[in-house]
Amino acid sequence: MMDTIRVLVIIITIMTFKTSLNLGILTTLFSICTIISLYLFNKFYQRKSLKSLLIFCSLLAVLGVIGLLLNINKTTLVIYNFTYSITVYILEVMFKIKTDNIVREVNIEKWIVEYHTFIDFFMELGRIIGFLLMLIIGLINNIVYFKVLLLIVTVSIPLYAITMYRVEKT
Repeated sequence: MMDTIRVLVIIITIMTFKTSLNLGILTTLFSICTIISLYLFNKFYQRKSLKSLLIFCSLLAVLGVIGLLLNINKTTLVIYNFTYSITVYILEVMFKIKTDNIVREVNIEKWIVEYHTFIDFFMELGRIIGFLLMLIIGLINNIVYFKVLLLIVTVSIPLYAITMYRVEKT
């Protein structure tokens, strides 16, 4: 679902700024923010702060989306991209760390291909569903439906964080 959010925001950015040049400029700036946030995450992350970090990342991402849902303009789009570039990539890195830890903890190295195939299957299924919904909404070509889809997909971020916390607790 994270890919769905990325593509939705790209579409909204182009619709808002009316040019792909601004998309390139914004993507570059927010890629730098992502690099800095991942560097800081790598430097300061401790397992005991997992719950706080998950709550912070999911709430910040949701707050950024709320701004977009209330009023799509250049300012809310920049705020959203800033929050997204900081939080969602950290959540994804935490997920990848946890999946690798599970392989080691459960001692299933010989089944690693099957394990990753199983996980990737559900991630790809989410992508297919998200992109099909975007295709349908794109054909309708109404910003209200884009907002509704953005809201639906954004709900996956706190669910993602909750699931990671529960897996980490066990």
